[in-house]
Amino acid sequence: MFRANATCPVDVETRAWIDGRFTWLIGQFGRERPQSTVILPTADFFPDKFDGRYETVRLLFDRVCGYMGVDPNSVEISEYEDRVPVQEGNLVPGTAGLYEENGGNFRIWLNVSNFDDPLALVATMTHELGHVLLLGQGRISPEEPDHEPLTDLLAVYLGLGVIQANAVIREATNRMGAYSNWQMSRQGYLSMQAFGYALAVFAKYRDEKKPKWARHLRADVRLAFDQACRFLAEDDLSAALPDHAYFVAPIEIRSTHRVASAELHSEVDANVCSYCNANIDPSAEDGVCPVCSGSVEANCVELEEAYAKREAGARWVGRLLVVPFLIAILLVIFFIINNR
Repeated sequence: MFRANATCPVDVETRAWIDGRFTWLIGQFGRERPQSTVILPTADFFPDKFDGRYETVRLLFDRVCGYMGVDPNSVEISEYEDRVPVQEGNLVPGTAGLYEENGGNFRIWLNVSNFDDPLALVATMTHELGHVLLLGQGRISPEEPDHEPLTDLLAVYLGLGVIQANAVIREATNRMGAYSNWQMSRQGYLSMQAFGYALAVFAKYRDEKKPKWARHLRADVRLAFDQACRFLAEDDLSAALPDHAYFVAPIEIRSTHRVASAELHSEVDANVCSYCNANIDPSAEDGVCPVCSGSVEANCVELEEAYAKREAGARWVGRLLVVPFLIAILLVIFFIINNR
């Protein structure tokens, strides 16, 4: 049987932008950085207790600084709740964090609405600290048209791409009495497909064919990652690199950037999916294409299956623990009877 050639999960322009900017990052930070440890959303990498208080937020922030190579003493953090102090109290809903630089001093503002979601909070910290490395240290200017998505690509390059990719879409189910609702929100500037391809490029630079860290990717991102890995295995990575002196974010990246900034600019295209930028019917529910809705549903199913397996395992452990407990009781009864 003949096997069809693997296809790239992103368009040609997006692929060229990711390939080119990834090589640019290597030129800025060195080839050794992608070879370092991949940071995963596990207790091994984030062992500290987190309860949303400033002390634990700061501890988490300092740990992320360490993973990104930023001196934590060079950055102050502040909290806000929708009303952003650096924008003179204007109401800016939907922002997860903000970067501020004043006279060489750096401050990162964190929205307290994320303090009950450590994954989203770490992704926000990673993105804003990326601004310190790129803008604060003079590697790019705010006028660069792709500086926001480049900051998310930097997270992939530095080994925090799994966390960043998993936070692209956040689902939440809220229940109150007999009523329940489901919400889906977007965070970040790269789509799931773009993260999948970028992580595959990251794995190829590390000479990894089936990296164990990919198991930690949410199902929809992992699908794009696997597809990109198959594509890159058949393709010469260097052949796709554009002129490194010229970087313009492709339409997918630009439109994703615009969707991510929609609350600030009120420019959401009703004909474009909020998560992958595919063309959709304007009447589509929640402005999400069937592919993204399906991938989110698949991710939820996988999480439910994993939870069910853990529950089943816990039940078996419980049953096994009951056996020695019953044996101990029988031995006590036997001992009492024999000593009467």
